[in-house]
Amino acid sequence: MTATELLIAVVIGTAIGIPLGLWLKRRLQGVGSGPEANRAFADGLCRELLERTAYPGEWIDLGAYLAEQPYARSRLQRLAIFSLLHRDGTLDELPVPDSVVKGGVSARLSERAWLDHHEARAAGRRSGDDTGDPGAPAQPAVPTCRCCDEPLDTSEPAFNLVLPDPLAELTEAERERTITFHSEQTVLTRTLGGFVRALLAVPLTDGRTVSLGVWVSLEADTYTQFADAVHGPDDTAAGPFEGRLANALDPWGEGILAAPVSISSPRRPEGLRTPRILDSPVPVVAGILRKPWPPAEILTGERAWALAYDPENPPKPHAHH
Repeated sequence: MTATELLIAVVIGTAIGIPLGLWLKRRLQGVGSGPEANRAFADGLCRELLERTAYPGEWIDLGAYLAEQPYARSRLQRLAIFSLLHRDGTLDELPVPDSVVKGGVSARLSERAWLDHHEARAAGRRSGDDTGDPGAPAQPAVPTCRCCDEPLDTSEPAFNLVLPDPLAELTEAERERTITFHSEQTVLTRTLGGFVRALLAVPLTDGRTVSLGVWVSLEADTYTQFADAVHGPDDTAAGPFEGRLANALDPWGEGILAAPVSISSPRRPEGLRTPRILDSPVPVVAGILRKPWPPAEILTGERAWALAYDPENPPKPHAHH
């Protein structure tokens, strides 16, 4: 090859190679993969993950999200976005490879980022300016007490579930055949054993505690021991007793139904108090008891009236004298 032919080949190769290299780079990094585009994609992914995760520390299959969304169009761009989220504090650590999950990569949101996001949403709902969810229904008014017509106390919200889930799912006729005794504290059945009401105390990030009056299923022998302790002369606490949670609860869903729990009844001069759930070997239930939750995550549906709480101007405690 002469010098002239070599020069022509170099020119042609350069003319073809530069555009081809730029095209390949764009394919590898994704269209619009500059710093501004990556920032926008990172912000979009951050919002979606914060909205869709049920609790802080939950493992997220990032690969599954990214397969459905336009946030990352290449492996290199994904790494850039992950680095931005880690630098911002949204992710406690960079995602780790995981061959079990669909997308092959998983991560956990930082607890601080998750709590900040949901506290802001709760504050927006209280002020009527929840721009993050324009389709959300208006916050319900605080209901009044059936005994005295005074507004209920939003500083100490309490909610009782009427029945254990296995009984609530029955028809009225089936419940009549199944239930042999029903009070605010106890349900006895012919086929499903005994249930006692217990308080599940859920701490909130605004300093309050929500008391959920759930039902706990006790084995026959345990229920007998519980009944003996309740009606006995002993002045000590009754329990602990081992049972199983008989209600599913939002936002945790049916994953906590039938979870093992321990309950105990503290005794006061006039008798035993309603039993309290002390602990559970199930991490989700233990987490409900131990870590503070954003009010907007717990006070949903029929509980949403308790969002009308201003720590700077708390309501007068509701009590009967």
